[in-house]
Amino acid sequence: MPSWLQHKIRRHPRIRECLLPWWLGYLDLRWRLICASRRPVLYRAGNVTVRLHPEGQIAEQLWKGNFESLERNFVEAYLKPGMRVVNVGANVGLYVVMASTLVGHEGEVHAFEPSATTYARLIRNLELNRCRNVSANRAALSSASGKLFLRADPMHPSYDGHRFVERIEAVDHPLDSDELVEALTLDDYFGSLRPRELSTVELMIVDVEGAELAVLQGARAILAQKELTLLLECTKHQDAVESFLAELGYRFWSWNDERRRLEPARFREQAKRHDVIVRRSAWEAPRQWQAQS
Repeated sequence: MPSWLQHKIRRHPRIRECLLPWWLGYLDLRWRLICASRRPVLYRAGNVTVRLHPEGQIAEQLWKGNFESLERNFVEAYLKPGMRVVNVGANVGLYVVMASTLVGHEGEVHAFEPSATTYARLIRNLELNRCRNVSANRAALSSASGKLFLRADPMHPSYDGHRFVERIEAVDHPLDSDELVEALTLDDYFGSLRPRELSTVELMIVDVEGAELAVLQGARAILAQKELTLLLECTKHQDAVESFLAELGYRFWSWNDERRRLEPARFREQAKRHDVIVRRSAWEAPRQWQAQS
């Protein structure tokens, strides 16, 4: 939509109310045509260009709107060449591809996605963007290794971004759509690597639809690292997650995109609006980065 028209619509709510259904219908039609063509879609994530196959809910949301723009801008500002990134709940790979590009060949990205269908899409997007510094794992992360059921959101069963895990013993009647998946702890995963490969994790991105506490409980050794930063979506057990992280010395922040710096935030209030940024100390983008932006 042209910028002049967007400005006019913002100033006249009644025009917006009349045009919005038509605009959404137009976007839906164009998305269907894009999916039918099977051609990759280019997305701008700050100064990073990401190509994604038109498959899945995340790719559609990105195309139709400004999906997690604040979180993407923080990731672009924070990451630099040589860093190590963990993406838990990688989905089709938006943040994986971004991180792979930003950390370069000297850095590395470890991605975890348990769904067979979504993992296949992730691999296709990694190949599309020639991401050679990514270790992709078809697994869930939890507080203990073993098996879990991956389940669809009963309210939105077609949403591939809303799948969640449950313990096997908690499921009385498995559904045909349930998927039995491998579960690991992040500490076990890194503990299995050769010693020379072990190094600091600078950024951990977590989007696991309610399993946040279990993921963190299985990552105590990683969380002990002093310079770790988390970008955390927290939809359940917010009090427990906040207490768990606070006891480890973490503080909670929001990203001020205009000033390019972290600002103190209240965990539960921030979790309602955006992802919570979790780290022990304040941070702001280097001046040279601010000058470039």
